[in-house]
Amino acid sequence: MSGWFAWFLCAVCTFTGNHVLGQRADTGTKSDPMQKVLHSLEVLHHKMQAINSRIERIEQKLDIGPSAGKQSPPPTVPSTSVYVHGSDVVDVDSRRLNVDEVLFGYDLIFESHRLFLGSSWLGVQSMQNPADAWSLQQLQWRIKPKVVVDIGTNVGGSAVLFADIMSHYLEPGQGVIVSCDPKHVSVNAEPQGAAAKCPDCTSGDKSPLWKWVDYHQAKSMDDAAIKAVEAAVKKHGGPVLVSVDGDHDGPTVLEELRAYAKFVTPGSYMVVQDTKLDRLWSFRQYKGPLWAIRQFLAEPAGAQWEVDRDRELFWYSQHAHGYLKKKG
Repeated sequence: MSGWFAWFLCAVCTFTGNHVLGQRADTGTKSDPMQKVLHSLEVLHHKMQAINSRIERIEQKLDIGPSAGKQSPPPTVPSTSVYVHGSDVVDVDSRRLNVDEVLFGYDLIFESHRLFLGSSWLGVQSMQNPADAWSLQQLQWRIKPKVVVDIGTNVGGSAVLFADIMSHYLEPGQGVIVSCDPKHVSVNAEPQGAAAKCPDCTSGDKSPLWKWVDYHQAKSMDDAAIKAVEAAVKKHGGPVLVSVDGDHDGPTVLEELRAYAKFVTPGSYMVVQDTKLDRLWSFRQYKGPLWAIRQFLAEPAGAQWEVDRDRELFWYSQHAHGYLKKKG
């Protein structure tokens, strides 16, 4: 029974009961049949009130019925929110939500269903959220770096993306993608998931664009990786862009920021990826990429940098606060 129908019956019963009681007051008659009618109406009236009250409680939970559309304030945005415009409000089916709820809800879906395993660039798995991949290619096209440092190769998806964009503004030999990872590019960090969600994907070293990539099987802080970047910058000059997407452990990321900041040319960027992990894993007091960014910016060298939130083009970014622009 819907709320409006129960309300209607209550109104009818109330009106009828009052009308009969009014007749009794006017005539002063007390007939047994009339008392039975009044008693029945009173019982029915109370039952209808109880039913209507229960229906209203159900409607409030489901946000339907007469109270639907009466918007309640959206929940308070938590201090762990990282999204640009996270406190903005959006109306969804007569409910008021803040942007943080919508985007973080999607983030939970993205991670729990491991949707990142299905993304690829020209047949090479990239594990990149499409919104961020789009932002990265726009950023690269605008900066047009001659050297891109790709920390965290995995199977080479990001390196191939960077190489593809670079091939449209430079000739072969005029620029390079320096990419490093402690495991070999042919070994996927998520072999089972990759096979299920990206069955036709190949490793980057099988791509014709791999000729743009100077790949090193090394950790980001190894001499081999750092010297490779030094050599690339010496050969090609700038601009230089750095993508930090390797080990997401906070102290490691902080080391990388300190070591690679010197290579980035003024006006270009260090893009610190997967800052969302700090919140997703906050239940275990995780210190991740976002923690590293805040530590880095608080240091004297951090004065040369600013967080460019305009790069979070679509509001949803897995690298929120991670687009660090070098001043000058």
